[in-house]
Amino acid sequence: MKKNISILIELLLDETEFTTIKNLSEKIGVSSRTIHNYLDSKELNAIIYPGYIKKITNRGILLEANTLTKQHIRSKLKEKSFSFYTGLENDFYKIMSLLLTTNKTYSQAKLSEKTNLPQITINHLLDEVFDFANKYECKVRDEKNRIRILGKESQVRKLFHSFLTSFSNYETKLSVSTYPRLTKKTVSILSSLMLETETAKIVDIMQISEKIINTNFCDEDYNFLSVQFAIIIVRIYLGYTISNEEFYNIKNTQEYYYSTIIKNYIEKEFDIALAKSEIDYIAVLLIGTRKQVNFTNSIQEYGMLEKFINLLSMRLNVELSNDFELKQTLMSHLKPAINRMKHGMTNENPLLEQIRINYTEVYMAVITTIEDLEIIENVYFDSNEIGYICLHIVAAINRPSNIKKLKTALICNEGLSFEIFLKNIIESYFKEIHISEIYRENTINLLNPNNYGLILNSSTNIINAKNSVNINTNFTSEDYKKISHFLLSKSSLASNNINEIYNNYLLFFNDKIRDKYEFLQKYCEYLYNNNYVRKGFYESVISRTEISSTYIARGIALPHGAKDFVRQSTIVVVNLSKSIQWDDEEAKIIILVAANDSDSSNYNFLFRKIMRIASNDEDSKQLKECSSLSDLKQILNRV
Repeated sequence: MKKNISILIELLLDETEFTTIKNLSEKIGVSSRTIHNYLDSKELNAIIYPGYIKKITNRGILLEANTLTKQHIRSKLKEKSFSFYTGLENDFYKIMSLLLTTNKTYSQAKLSEKTNLPQITINHLLDEVFDFANKYECKVRDEKNRIRILGKESQVRKLFHSFLTSFSNYETKLSVSTYPRLTKKTVSILSSLMLETETAKIVDIMQISEKIINTNFCDEDYNFLSVQFAIIIVRIYLGYTISNEEFYNIKNTQEYYYSTIIKNYIEKEFDIALAKSEIDYIAVLLIGTRKQVNFTNSIQEYGMLEKFINLLSMRLNVELSNDFELKQTLMSHLKPAINRMKHGMTNENPLLEQIRINYTEVYMAVITTIEDLEIIENVYFDSNEIGYICLHIVAAINRPSNIKKLKTALICNEGLSFEIFLKNIIESYFKEIHISEIYRENTINLLNPNNYGLILNSSTNIINAKNSVNINTNFTSEDYKKISHFLLSKSSLASNNINEIYNNYLLFFNDKIRDKYEFLQKYCEYLYNNNYVRKGFYESVISRTEISSTYIARGIALPHGAKDFVRQSTIVVVNLSKSIQWDDEEAKIIILVAANDSDSSNYNFLFRKIMRIASNDEDSKQLKECSSLSDLKQILNRV
C-alpha cells in the first residue's frame, strides 16, 4: 500500500467535520488531482469498506463510518503498515514480527509465501520461534496445527514487548529531538509500529498520564510505558483484548482510578474502543512504574528493609545501616518492583550482565540476603530486580561515609612534606585507613597504641605493639604488602580461627553432572542426609531457580534455599569436570549455599572470601582448577 494513501486514510479517520481536497493535499504534500486519484482508488475503498467517502459540493468530503467501522478500518490499515522487520537480515525476526502483527493463521506454505523464505527454512526457524514464545507461556500452533501466536493476552504482550526491545532494528527517520524523553530505540520501535502522527499521540498520552498522577515517570519507565501503550493499541486494532480474569485486587487502587481516565484519552486519540478489562491492565502497568519523586512511606512501615540492610552490611563488611539515602532510594524502588512482580510484570534490566560482572560481590550478597523481604511480601525477586537493587547498594557503598575506617596513627620525623606524602598515598591505596593523628619526635611520648587500630611507623623509634607496622618514608611496594598483610590478618583474627571456620562451614567436591536439576537433587539430598538441612530445602532451591536466575558470572552459579530449612549453615563448592547449562549460561563452578541466621559473623567472613574469588577473573580461573579442599583453602587464604 502506498504510504500517502495510508496517511490520507488516517487524516480522514481523525476528521469529524467535512474537509477540503485542498486542505488534504497541503497536509500530505501532493496535488489535488493526486488526492482525487487516491479517493477513487480500489485500494483505499477496499480498506475503508463498509465506510465510504461522502462528498458535498462547497463543503468537501467526510469519511462516513461509525466508531466500530473506524476501528475496523484502523485494524486493516495497521496490518498493512507494520514495517519493523524491514531490512533485518535475521529471518527469525521476520517471522516473529509477522506473527505478532496479524490476527491471521498461516500454514507453513503460506508463511513461506508471505516471508519469501523456503519451507525448509521456515520449519527450522519455527523451532526458534517456539522456544522464544515458550519463555512467555505462549504457543505458535493451534489445535489444527496452523501457525499463530497463542496464549493469555497479558503473556502475548510480554512476548511482544520483549521482541520489540530485544530484536528491533533501531533505524528511524524520525528526529529523536522531536521527542526529547524518548530514546532512539523507543522512537525506532514506535515509528515501526505506527505513523508519525500516532507516535505524537503516544507522547501526548504520556504527558497526560503524568499530569493525571501528578508526578513524572523515571526516564526508563517513561520509555517502557510508551512502548506498552503502543502494544495495547496495536493489539486492540488486531482484535485482541485482556480477559476479565487476568488481574485481581486492582480496582481498589489509586492507579485503577488513573487508568480509567487514561483509557478515555487513548480511545479519543486513536478512535478505538477499549474493554473495561484494559483498565485493569493499564493500572498494573502504572503500579509497576517508578516515579521521579520518593514515596512518602516511612521506613518504620517497612521494618524488614532495615533488617535486609543490616544483613547486607555484615555480609559486605560495609556500614550501611545508617545510610538514610539508601533506605529512601530502596523504598522508592522496592514498592513498584514488588507491585510489578505481584501482578506478573517484568522489568528488563539492560545493565544486568554488567552488574553481575562488575559488582559480583554485591550481586551475590543481595541474592542471598533478600529472603526476609521476599517472605513478608510473598514474592521472589527476579535477576532483573536484583540487578536494580545492586545499583542502589553500589552507590551507597561508594559514599565515603559508609566505608569502615580503621583509626590509624602515623609516626614520621622527616618533616611536613613527607607527612603529607605518606598520609595521601596510604589513604589513596587503602580506603579503609584513616590517618587521624601524626606523631613526631617531640610528641611520640603522647602515643597510646590502644587508641588506634593501626600504627604506621616510618621512624627509627621502636614501638612495642601488635598493631604497629614499620614502613619506609618513600613508601615502597614492600610497605604496601606489609599493610595489606596486616589488614588481612586483622580480619582473620576478628573472625576466630580461620581453619576452624573452613572445617565448620566449607565443603568441596569434584564431580561430573549432566544438568542443573541432577546437581540440585544430588547435593540437596547430600545436605539433608548429613543433617545440614531439613526436608523442604530442595523444594525451596527449585522454587527460586524457576523464578529467578541463580547464575552469577565467570562460569559460576549460586543456588540457595530458604533459611527456615537450614539446620547448620554451610557452603558447598563443586568443581564440575565439564560445564553445564545453567539459566542460559555455562557454569563450571556451582556454589550451593545453605544459611540461617545463627553464627552469622563467621559464616559471613567465609562468604566474603568466596565472593571476592567469584568477583576476580584470575581468582575464579584458579578456582576452576582446584582439585581438592586444600587447593581451595590456598586461594581463600590469599584473598
